[in-house]
Amino acid sequence: MDPVAIADAINDSTLAGCKRILEYFKIQALMACPMIYKSQLIGLILIHRCTSRSGWSDQERTLLTTVAGHIAVAISNAQQMSVDQTTPIIDKLTGLYNRRFFGERLSAELTNAQQQNYPLCLAFLSVEHFEKISDTYGHTAGDKVLHTLGFLLRTNLRKGSVVARFRGEEFVVILPNTRLEMAHQIMDHIRRLAERTITTDSGNPIAVSIGVREASLPDQQTLGVAQKELIQKAHESLYHAKRSSQNSVCSNSC
Repeated sequence: MDPVAIADAINDSTLAGCKRILEYFKIQALMACPMIYKSQLIGLILIHRCTSRSGWSDQERTLLTTVAGHIAVAISNAQQMSVDQTTPIIDKLTGLYNRRFFGERLSAELTNAQQQNYPLCLAFLSVEHFEKISDTYGHTAGDKVLHTLGFLLRTNLRKGSVVARFRGEEFVVILPNTRLEMAHQIMDHIRRLAERTITTDSGNPIAVSIGVREASLPDQQTLGVAQKELIQKAHESLYHAKRSSQNSVCSNSC
């Protein structure tokens, strides 16, 4: 699309409504060019001249069109980069981080814990009998339970905690600078809160089982090994909770 050029902006009838502004800033001539990328309008670039009422040369028109094209590409690329950086790390159903981001963040948190010599705990949560909930009340009801639990975790854990959906009905929480005893208490509070506030479509409360473990970070151990070991042990504690009494918190090997 070609630029729109106006040589005498103040006296142009199409700009009559803007005449006071044009006179105040002494704008004599205007030229506007749309910024288009792949047939999509990105924006509008506008230049003006205050020195004299004169037409715009073909060279100036070409220059503005070229600049507008480059800016449109740059803005489109920046927008796409922003989407690429945010969308893939979020689980759409729960609004929590996804498993891929959890792995990256756990690695960073373990590094910080080792360097600054503070404890770190990891907790896995699972909704009990989730398949039965979905089979009985439908997948929409099951999704509603997961979404509500995700919101509960996101709004009731202290600042600095990292919450993610691990897979299916399983969630995971990173608790930096937290000893095992305190982590157990925090997650038991979450368990009781979920039981009191989240129900199925029939009004029955859900049950949540939780496994918690504290990271072991000896100097000689690589962070990769420590991360794998922590995830495995926290998962084992979750399975202990599910096999024993359910709707409970298990730390260590129980």
